Parts: sequence; structure tokens; C-alpha cells
Amino acid sequence: MSRRSVNRLRNGVLTWTRSGLDRWRAVAAPGAPRVAPLPEGGRGARIELKSSRSNCGIEQTTALRGGKHLRIEAEVRCELEGNASDSGAGVAAQALDARGRVIREWRTEPILVARRPVRVRAYLQTPQGTVALRVHVGAVRSRGVLDVLGAAVIPILEPEWRSHVLAIPPAGPPSASTIRRVALCVRDPRRRLAGLLLAALDGDRGRPRLDLLPAETAVADLERYDAVLLPEDRPPRGLNSIGALLKLAENRVVVASLPATASASRGAMRVRTIEQPDDPMHAYVTSDGPATRGFALHDGFPFAWEGSTPGSFVQRQATRTAVFKAFCDRWELAPLLKSLCNTDAESDRVAGLVRSAGGGGFYALDLLPLEVHPSTLSEPAPLMTLVLNLLGCGAGGLGQFCVPLATEAEFRSLIRETAVRFRGCRVHDADVPAVELRDQIVSFTGAERSVRASSSASPDRADPDRGWIVVRTGRTTGDLESVYAAWMYFKQLVRMTPHVCPYADALLSSARLAWQPLGAAWESAGGFRRNGGAPRPEARSGLREFLATRGGRLIALIDVVSAPHERVRVVGAGPQRAQAAVADWMPRLWHSFGPPPVFALAPPEGADRADRDAFAWRWHVPPIETACGDVVLDDPVAADARRAGAAVWRLEIPGGDADFVARSIERTAIGATLLEHLIGLHAGLIAVNRRPHPVEFPPFAPVGPGEALVVPAGRLFPRDAAESA
Repeated sequence: MSRRSVNRLRNGVLTWTRSGLDRWRAVAAPGAPRVAPLPEGGRGARIELKSSRSNCGIEQTTALRGGKHLRIEAEVRCELEGNASDSGAGVAAQALDARGRVIREWRTEPILVARRPVRVRAYLQTPQGTVALRVHVGAVRSRGVLDVLGAAVIPILEPEWRSHVLAIPPAGPPSASTIRRVALCVRDPRRRLAGLLLAALDGDRGRPRLDLLPAETAVADLERYDAVLLPEDRPPRGLNSIGALLKLAENRVVVASLPATASASRGAMRVRTIEQPDDPMHAYVTSDGPATRGFALHDGFPFAWEGSTPGSFVQRQATRTAVFKAFCDRWELAPLLKSLCNTDAESDRVAGLVRSAGGGGFYALDLLPLEVHPSTLSEPAPLMTLVLNLLGCGAGGLGQFCVPLATEAEFRSLIRETAVRFRGCRVHDADVPAVELRDQIVSFTGAERSVRASSSASPDRADPDRGWIVVRTGRTTGDLESVYAAWMYFKQLVRMTPHVCPYADALLSSARLAWQPLGAAWESAGGFRRNGGAPRPEARSGLREFLATRGGRLIALIDVVSAPHERVRVVGAGPQRAQAAVADWMPRLWHSFGPPPVFALAPPEGADRADRDAFAWRWHVPPIETACGDVVLDDPVAADARRAGAAVWRLEIPGGDADFVARSIERTAIGATLLEHLIGLHAGLIAVNRRPHPVEFPPFAPVGPGEALVVPAGRLFPRDAAESA
């Protein structure tokens, strides 16, 4: 039932792969020790650094033109110490021009501790003017031992990660799950998949509990479970027909591998195995059911496992035949995922099937990609979200899968497109091509509901008595979490009928909102460390001009920033009432209405991201901390706001340059929810229950699923209302 074909298409003259380190040269700062072969005789190098100021590694330079897409990776193992922000092991790359000058430089997040080998992986596109690329694998300002076990620079067509940020996610909360017990039928209970799912399905906080069963468990025993996972290549003997599988799935969720489904199809479905040496293969979403919550149609993410050839990847696909189409039509099976590979012959093939049922559902889906040892990009995370979704304990809230756009011009164009698709906002920018833009501001005043975004009218000048709440994101180059989190918040605020935001009218009757999406230069890191450049002068002058010409006082200035940690922090200063509201209500709102726990590959609270040994698959939700402090620093706009009596806040959300895309659903949900709560506190109190069960929130009445809690400021703060009267 399974055929293997190896896709050996390379990228012609761009082909350059490395096997081992024999053609790399050692480089070291003066006084650093030698780079020696691994003592155990393997292919690789051991680097011993005696001083915390040592820089040492291996590097290679090759001729390469501009505009080429590359995957760069290295497998490292290390125990290092260092106190600088960039101390640790990693991969660096430099694009060189014809005179040997550095056009652009990239560097991955540093790693200090990785006793188990870690694959550092990142993507880049060489800028125009590049004639050579220098790649370096080593350690910076560190002391200790670093083993480089392998390195590779692989030209690719282009990365296949993709997302659709303007797509409209489901409006309501996920349905309450009835899944309490899950059966995993495997031949070897020690396989990685079993351990991973045992950690995920732990029975805690309403989550289902997993039982490990033999691969040949009787159907009568499986019927006691609410969900059944069949990852082996053949189903149990009692389920050797598609009719039997679908009957079992009438009242429960059943997930069977593609080969198991093909075996039950009695020849109607054939599966082939594709092996691709150039790049991890992907799949894109073709269904908008419960399993794909958090994804938009045609979002693409890694969906493959390691092949027999070092550096290659494997994916199974259903062959496209008339018999297979008739089989799917007869049994009402629809595509769930389709393949994304580097040739047309292997792309757009079915990689997953779904048939929904009232009390359950059937999914033909390989779970082998979950068993891949993830690189620093955390490739299995999107598929894990999908699997947990179909088991009733996955994504919820405002988060959405996001892949950063490649260029600033693309980003600016999509911001303009936002105002075309959503009539509740208006974009203010210069009348120039997107490639020339250096600043944009998006306004939300409520009046745009009846005024087209392209109108020459200025709805944001209406009702000047309403003050402004301004949100700024992208304040440093590469801070993508903040940009996409705010995008998710504002997008749901102006979503169309019949799924309108339940509190939009109440909020916009009290205040006008403005968003400056990008203060610094745009950068899509691709797994490398962000540049961290400062905001542009145009962002400061543009916001000042916007506020001066629109009229109305400034109520609050909110900066959203991300940082490499697993916590949430709200810090700032303002009028006494605003400070008290944040200190009193933000922790309670976060606890009751914040995003649900997420199962992710993450370090524990307080751990350093440079310690890769601390990373593990775990359920977690970041804790929240509030603090009163001056966040003005040297920002003239924030200083003006404080002098004018406005509140100035900084929302700090979890970040990570390497794994933002893989964890984007989680991180955008965190940032968007925090904005919802903090902005709401300047109009009273606003929260939405996006969970499948009622939320108790004394002294108010319970908030049902999908309902909003909207409390006017006068009711929440009667003393202030009386004083103002």
C-alpha cells in the first residue's frame, strides 16, 4: 500500500550541501585554544574555550549571488558560561559584497547549555549586491566546551511557511469537549509519540487522560474511549474496513495514519512516501473545522519527519487517482491537509482527510511528525496544536498562526489592505508607493462603520470629546510578536456582521483608538536573532502630527514589546485611578479571562532561553506581574503624554526570535488579550469569555461562553464618577 519515491531535485547551480566538517576552517581569537576533532572519533569538532572573552569556531566562505534563499543549520552540544547578552554558541552568517565588506549579518539566539545535541536552524535570503556568504559556527564571549557535530548550508526555492493574517477566525469559543479518555494503540509503548502524548493528555484541569493500549486492541475495548489514536501502519483486525473505522468514529474521535486508512480502503487509496533532501516538507490547511482552530485556510507549516538519508525529510501522501476521488466522495471524506513540496508533482496531494460526525469525527492523519526532535524553530508545534484541537483541548482565544511577511513593503501594503477589508478602521499614511512608506497609523473611532475606508471624509475627527488611546508596536527592529498580537486585537474589534465584536460599540463610544504598527524598520528574522534597531524619527513625528491634527486629549499611550522570557508584565504610570485599576483588575482579568494553558516546547518560568536543557513539552500559561514605574525614558512622545496627564504603559509579552512562528497562535493570543483588558480598563472594564464554560467573576454575574462583560467606568469607579459630576 505504500510506495517510496525520493525527490532528488536540487537547485541547479545553487546546490551546496555539507556532510561533515572537513572543508571548514577553524577561526579563533588570539589566545583561544585549538579546534580539534571529536575525541570519540566522530565527524565534527570540539572547541574548548578557556576564557569568558573567548571567541572561537569554524567557518566557510562561498561565492553566492544576491536574492538566494538558504537554510543554514548546525548540530551542537555545549556546556558554556558567559555573562554578555550574546554569550553562547550559535550560527552566524555574513553577506559580503565584491570588496569583501559586510552587507548584512545574521546571528542565531545564543545557547549556553545543551548537553543533548540541538539542531540550530534558520533561513535567510541574501540581499542584492551579495557576491559571497561567510558562515560561522562557534561560540562568542564564552568559557567551556562546544562540540560541533554537523553543519549545512542548503539552497532552497523559498521557505514554505505561510499564513493569512487578514483571515477571519471563528467568532465564538470552542465547543465544550466531551472527550475524557483517549486510547493510543501502539506496538512499542516506549516510542517518542507515546511519551509526548502522555505529557499532553494528563487528565489535569479538564483535559482528557491517555491510556496506552496494544496495537491489536479489540474494538469492544476501544468503544469505551472518547477518542482513539491509531498511528501504526495497519489498523486493528476489527477495523480493517473503512466502514468499520467510520462506524467507530460516529460517537468518538478516531485518528488513523494514512497507511492504516489505505489498508482499510481495500485498494481504493494508495499512499506513497516522498523523501526530500533540500528542506523540511510542509502541508497547508484545507479545512476550517474544529481541528484547524487558530489557522486560516491555506496556512502552511512543517509536516514531515526525518528520512533515511542524513538531512532529508519524509512525508506520506495519497496518490491522486479517479478511484481515490470516488472513494472520498462515497465516504464523504474531505481533505484536511495538502502537501507543500519543492516540485509540482509532489505538491497539492492529500496529506490528511477528515469526516465530521455529530458525536465525533474521523481523521486520516500521520502523527509521525510529532516524533521529530525539534530544532530551535520548534517545527512540530503547529501540528501539536491541530491534534490537541481535535481532541478538545487545543487553541482558543484571539491567537492566530502568523508567518512574518518577507519585506516591509509587503507589510505596509497589507496594512493598507486591512482598511479595505474591514470598514471599521482607516489607514493614515503618505500617498506614495508602499516601498517608500516609513510610517502608518490606523484609527478606530466607530464612525467608520458607515464611512468607507477610501472616503475623503475624516470620521476620526468626529466627537472630539472622546480621548485617544494609542497603541504602538514594532518599536525595535524584529519585534514581530508585538505587531501581530496587536493586529489580532484590532482585527477582531472591527470584524463584520453577523460576528461583530460584542463590546466594540461600548468601547468606541468612550474613546477613539489609534495603532502605530511599526515604529522601527521591518525585519523577518527567519530563526535568527532580531536586529533590535531603534524607532525611526518618522514614527515619532508622524504620531505627534496625527494627534495634533485630529484633536482630543490623549488618554493612554500603550507600548507592546516582546522579550525572550516566559512571563507577562504590565508596567507604567498615570493618573491614580488608572494605576489602581491596573493593579487591582489586570491580574484578576488575566486569571479569569486570559488565554487557556498551551502545550508547547518551552522553558519553565524564570529559566534562561539559552539553557536548551530547560526546554520541554509542557502545559503552561505565563504569570502576570504589574508594576508602577516610569517607562518614558528618552522617548519624547511618551514624555509629552505624561506631561499631558495621560497614562503611559508598557506591555511586555513572551518572545523568542527562533520559535515565534511555531508558537504564534499562543503569543498573539497573549498580547491581544492583554490589550483587550488594558484598553478596556480605560473605559471601565471589558472582558470576553472565550472558553467553553461560564466564568465566575465576582462581584459580577457569571459570564457565559462567548459573552462579554462590559462595565461602564461610572459603575466600576462610582467615587470618581461622583467627583467628576
